[in-house]
Amino acid sequence: VRTINPVVAGAKKLLDAALADPRTVAIRLVPTLHHYKPFDEKVISLCAMLADKGPMPVQILLRFDDERHRLPGLNTMTISPLDILCLTNRFPSLCFVVQGAVLSEANALAGKRHLERDQENVWLDTSFLDFMDTLAHATGNLSINRLLFATAEPFLYARSNTLHFLSPTLPEEEREKIAWRNAKNLTNGQH
Repeated sequence: VRTINPVVAGAKKLLDAALADPRTVAIRLVPTLHHYKPFDEKVISLCAMLADKGPMPVQILLRFDDERHRLPGLNTMTISPLDILCLTNRFPSLCFVVQGAVLSEANALAGKRHLERDQENVWLDTSFLDFMDTLAHATGNLSINRLLFATAEPFLYARSNTLHFLSPTLPEEEREKIAWRNAKNLTNGQH
């Protein structure tokens, strides 16, 4: 996964290099650390290039760390889920993976009840989802096909995210989808 800062010089050249590299499975945008908004003209330009060049998933880091445990001196910017939703709606042919959304943000981005349908080009990672029987609770409003396992290690304790898979109510087949099948399908262009 290549991280590209679209607002610096040479971003388009870096994108071309990433797309030419057969090892690259996704492009990551990190507006929280690089300090830009998802609707910045250069972000729009980069996404337009991606939409023209092929089906490469785009990861967007909504939350870098847990604000309650922020490292001293770490300067991050807060991104609104609405800003990300506007970007995903502008590029329906691109697949977006939102990293670091808490449950309420995940529901706003891709919830079935909130949007009256699944957001068809938005996937969510599980790193910041937290509730009793988290995965079963999350799938009450989020499509099982839109969730991807993640840990956000080293900023979060990885073991706590793996414990989600001990869900007493989520069927094994659905746990398997979240654990690896959805990611495999997304990176193989079978979404």
